[in-house]
Amino acid sequence: MRAIYIQLIVVGCLATAMWTFDSQAAPRKRWKTVVKSAPARADSMSREQAVERARSIGFNKDLHGAKLNNTDLSNAVLLSADLGEANLKKTILQNAMMCRADLSWANLDGAVLRQANLSAAKLINAVLTGSDLSGANLSNANLSGANLSKAVLDGANLTGANLRGANLTGANLTGANLTDAVIIGATTNKAVFFETIMPDRTVSPGAQE
Repeated sequence: MRAIYIQLIVVGCLATAMWTFDSQAAPRKRWKTVVKSAPARADSMSREQAVERARSIGFNKDLHGAKLNNTDLSNAVLLSADLGEANLKKTILQNAMMCRADLSWANLDGAVLRQANLSAAKLINAVLTGSDLSGANLSNANLSGANLSKAVLDGANLTGANLRGANLTGANLTGANLTDAVIIGATTNKAVFFETIMPDRTVSPGAQE
């Protein structure tokens, strides 16, 4: 039996995929019609079911409105997942792969997202109060209207991010990179911008009063 394996390895958000072609497949059999029920809506699932789906293998997961609060989802693969309006309060998402995920209106209050990859993710009007985004990749993410008050963003990559109208009151952006980010209308009272690379590429020396 001969098999052809095609392996695609892309650094960043794309996972490794493998296809196998069997050139000596068994003779064709008659087609059978199989009717499968539609997957359950995430917002109607129990917390246990939602967690199981979140931890499963696959892309574009439907977790809209899912109950995932107080859950450890470290290293979870949630590429292009729909997490809009999901409850992720105090959820651990350290090192999670969440590029292009939709987290609009999601509740991430007190969530731990250290080193998480959220590049090009949608976090429109998301609640991220007191969340830990240390070292997170938020490049080109849409955080317009998001509540990031008292969030920890030290060392975070926010290059090209949209922070229009975001609430950064008391947020810690020490060492963060905001190159080319949009911060028009953002609230930055008492935010810490120590050694932060600002949108115009200048380096901020201290805190905003």
